[in-house]
Amino acid sequence: MRTLVFDTSSSAIVVGFAHVDLKTRTFEIQSQEVAINQSRQSERLLPTIDLVLQNAGRKIEEVEGLVVGLGPGSFTGLRIGIATAKTMGMFSSVKIVGVSSQMAYVPSNFENTSQVRVVVNPATRTDCYLTAFRGTELVEAAIPISEVANFLKPHFSSPFDFFSSSAELLVAVGAPKAVVSQISVPSLIKLGIEKFVTKQILSYQDLHPLYVKPPSARPQIGLFNSV
Repeated sequence: MRTLVFDTSSSAIVVGFAHVDLKTRTFEIQSQEVAINQSRQSERLLPTIDLVLQNAGRKIEEVEGLVVGLGPGSFTGLRIGIATAKTMGMFSSVKIVGVSSQMAYVPSNFENTSQVRVVVNPATRTDCYLTAFRGTELVEAAIPISEVANFLKPHFSSPFDFFSSSAELLVAVGAPKAVVSQISVPSLIKLGIEKFVTKQILSYQDLHPLYVKPPSARPQIGLFNSV
């Protein structure tokens, strides 16, 4: 399946094109671009998609599958990415899946599946987005940075593998085993393959970015909301 992937939830624009084999759950990346610190995503996303397709020798009409990062993250960035995906879905027969941008921070070649993976990224100066998962177990929240360790205790036992785009945040949460990482095309594709295989296809009308409600006095589960 000729598959386009992109994510605009952070300051980076991540775009890739790959041939995906759903039967074997394998893929071959034919072109990718990661533009860091892109403040004008509304101006850069479409040209970056055009460049990726051009480098892959493909046209937008040839895209069969679309993987889009749904957030949480930048309000403006997510709106731009989702609007672009909706437009593609509206005027083509492309199959669309949405994936967690947080989970895409885990490198695609990370092999340790027995430990809990914890992704933390800045939400505000004092709060963070947190996604913790192992297999099908998943906890997501927006919480004060100072409460990360206490929040995890009722849900998972250590050891943890922490991932974040911010080295400072990893220090602040006291992560003993941590990796500074960014959203990558391979990670987006791997997450997308699981969605395609399990038939979690979305119509363009059902594409919604994931935002986070402001933290309440006590940490709560399920604060990621589609709006």
